Amino acid sequence: MTPSATTTHQQQEPRREMRPTNALNTDALARLPPAQVREMREAFQVLDRDGDGLVTREDVAEILSSL
Repeated sequence: MTPSATTTHQQQEPRREMRPTNALNTDALARLPPAQVREMREAFQVLDRDGDGLVTREDVAEILSSL
């Protein structure tokens, strides 16, 4: 890596996890049939291995390592 590329890389802020606002979630979920919402929630719970409400890189790594 060139010095300028290294400096640019070091200046980048770390990635932050983002959560959609509850208003967006509520509006989108209200438009779906209840059975589909239930199915999506169940699928999310499977992906959210640590139960923190986020599907993180660690959650995905754990899922992939169990395959």
